[in-house]
Amino acid sequence: MNLPPNILYPGYAVETDRPQNLRPEDLPLFARNLSLDIPPVTLQRVAHAQVLKDVVLSLKPFHFYIAETRVVPVKPSKLLKRLPRLLLPARVLDQGLWITHEWGQAYYHWFADVLCRLEAVRGIVDKAVPVLLPQHYARYPYIVESLQMLGCTPFYYKPGGRVVVKDLFLPGLAAPMGLFYREVVCRLRDRLADKPAQPPHRNVFISRAKARVRRILNEDAVQELLTAYGYETHYMEDYTLAQQITLMAETRTLVGLHGAGLTNMLFMQPGAGVLELRNAGDDHSNCFFNMAADLGHRYYYTTNAGNSTDTYDVSITVDLAALEAVLERMQ
Repeated sequence: MNLPPNILYPGYAVETDRPQNLRPEDLPLFARNLSLDIPPVTLQRVAHAQVLKDVVLSLKPFHFYIAETRVVPVKPSKLLKRLPRLLLPARVLDQGLWITHEWGQAYYHWFADVLCRLEAVRGIVDKAVPVLLPQHYARYPYIVESLQMLGCTPFYYKPGGRVVVKDLFLPGLAAPMGLFYREVVCRLRDRLADKPAQPPHRNVFISRAKARVRRILNEDAVQELLTAYGYETHYMEDYTLAQQITLMAETRTLVGLHGAGLTNMLFMQPGAGVLELRNAGDDHSNCFFNMAADLGHRYYYTTNAGNSTDTYDVSITVDLAALEAVLERMQ
């Protein structure tokens, strides 16, 4: 028998601190995130759950748990195409925990969405209960390393097969996409971040020069300016997760283009400075502004001309005068 969802954490309203260097003309970029209603965090238990590729199905009653397993809804016709998988032989687990969605393997989403769901059920779901993850997640070192750090056991399944879980724990998102439940994300920070032996003292620029998309077109000039202000350049893809955590524990101020590297503010001490190099006109991509606010960091920004209105694919030309003005203020 499937039980109705329990509320793990009540919903709340929050007034978010504005960026430290907010210009009046830029208020529309942040306006929708300055006053927020964060919904409750829920937990459901599903009996004899069927894991079919990337969704969870209950047969009695017949119900697909789409909101808990997907970011982008699936058309009913595509869901029905998964039903022949019920005829496949099944791997059977006594218990399991579902915490991911179709973007969950990406660095930002892994920490901001997936591990926040894991943290939300800590102390409620025993950490010995295996965490169900698609098999390809095992290829990402930061996934393997972070689960080890948190003392969790993954169960990697083949998406082409079928898994039956007699008792599946199914938490909802800890917050809507791009937002955070403050208590949960701060607890996750406390569990993963190093405690520095001395106050944070490093100024760090995270470069995306090695990334496939979203680069800085005038990065040489940006690095020259940042170096003059005492910033080190780092390429996070060259480091293990443990090395990134250690670096961030020592970081006083973090600068980066909108991208996965800024997720590492999760490992910084409260009160650090974060400067996001934003795509001009983008009033939707505020996840790092929200993250900084909930972690207690001081958030700064610059807006910069991009070669696309789509922040996912854009490459930008950094406004060097604006960057220098913010660096002066951050000192």
